[in-house]
Amino acid sequence: MTTTHFITKEQALNIALTYAGIENNDFRCLGNSYCGGFYQIAVRTPYLKYEFFVDAVNGEVAGIDTQPVPYRAGLCFCSADEDGLTAAA
Repeated sequence: MTTTHFITKEQALNIALTYAGIENNDFRCLGNSYCGGFYQIAVRTPYLKYEFFVDAVNGEVAGIDTQPVPYRAGLCFCSADEDGLTAAA
């Protein structure tokens, strides 16, 4: 019997950030969930929203979607994430 080992949510987040070249203090994690063998990770920077799909077994980024963040006068970007996940150095 073969046991499959999965990467953690934190590892998947770090892989996604590294893949996109996002610095540790330049993002807000909007979501990180597991479904169908992939972690689906939503991240926001001051300029872009990212959605990553990271393979839960091998850690490869299987897909990425980006959208620009609309400019709003007076809107302050906060670098703290919402669910307590932060990228390791």
